[in-house]
Amino acid sequence: MAQDTLFLEMFGCCSPYRDSCGLDNTVIRSVVVSREDLTMSVEAFFPARPPVGELTLMENRLAEEYGLASVRIRADWPRDAVPKKAAEEKKDKPSAGKPILGKIPREKSIPISEITSQSGTVTVTGTVFEMDNRDLPKQKAAVLSFSVTDCTGSIRVSKFLRTPEEKVLLEKIHKGDRLTIRGG
Repeated sequence: MAQDTLFLEMFGCCSPYRDSCGLDNTVIRSVVVSREDLTMSVEAFFPARPPVGELTLMENRLAEEYGLASVRIRADWPRDAVPKKAAEEKKDKPSAGKPILGKIPREKSIPISEITSQSGTVTVTGTVFEMDNRDLPKQKAAVLSFSVTDCTGSIRVSKFLRTPEEKVLLEKIHKGDRLTIRGG
């Protein structure tokens, strides 16, 4: 591209991610579209490291908007930049290693991309990038549901919460938290 093009000038459908990803100042370096494969690759320079989960959501949004099979955003950013919000949040976070529910898994975490339907019970570590909790008043219960990514893939985690002790989880897990999860 001969001149700098702002991300939102080209991809206005991603405006919901304007604040979380700094899209007002994100510059597109290149865009390659394959008509045969129905794919698009976007190289962009962000003012700070964009949240991985938000990139995934933008890729999905662009694929849907343009009728493509897949979109890949390759993000670059100044490596010394630390998002102010992330630095402030770390001060308020509980120390790493404390279990929120159950025991700390002994098994080593595997990359999410290696999980198959035959994997059984696995342990993964990743960052929460989407939350969708629901209260079920008739059953006197709730459902904790969130998406986690480790940059190799993402998974959806859901847990049915019946007891008041379990329902406390709804306040303990937030977008941006880094968690180690065991389940199958």
